Amino acid sequence: SGLGAPSACTPNFGKLEGNFMPFVLTDCAMDGIRNFLQNIVKNDPYRAKECFRRRYQLSISQYYKGLPSSMVDEEEFCKSSEKFAEDYRRRGRCENNYIKPFLGDYHRFLESRGHLADPGPCYFDCCSVKLDGLNYPYQLMRYFAFDGKPCGPRKDQICVLSQ
Repeated sequence: SGLGAPSACTPNFGKLEGNFMPFVLTDCAMDGIRNFLQNIVKNDPYRAKECFRRRYQLSISQYYKGLPSSMVDEEEFCKSSEKFAEDYRRRGRCENNYIKPFLGDYHRFLESRGHLADPGPCYFDCCSVKLDGLNYPYQLMRYFAFDGKPCGPRKDQICVLSQ
């Protein structure tokens, strides 16, 4: 097996959980990853050194500009989401000016959907609106922010694993 994929498990045992549990791996997948990483250290020390030399930190610095938030735009992510119904064509971040008017008061909208009004800076909401005459039905998806998104009172920290 390659890249840590477990060889003794069925393919479904190697998957990540969906949306609100994106970092939960099955035991089988974790065993496969652990074995793969141990083999790198044992069989190729130079490669292991390159692989394990840096760790995430929660402060912003030049070393962490390569994290996903610098490569993936939340707005574009929302627009291209395949989780929305196909006929809900107006898509984007819920708080953007071309979506917000269709939702009414954004905070009342969130509360009516059973979501917390403010999940914190390490999350973002995508909305999709169906322009259907006088009615504007909508859909909402909440996602963890991508690692590296600035957060904290002075934006001097970053989100990692949605925290």
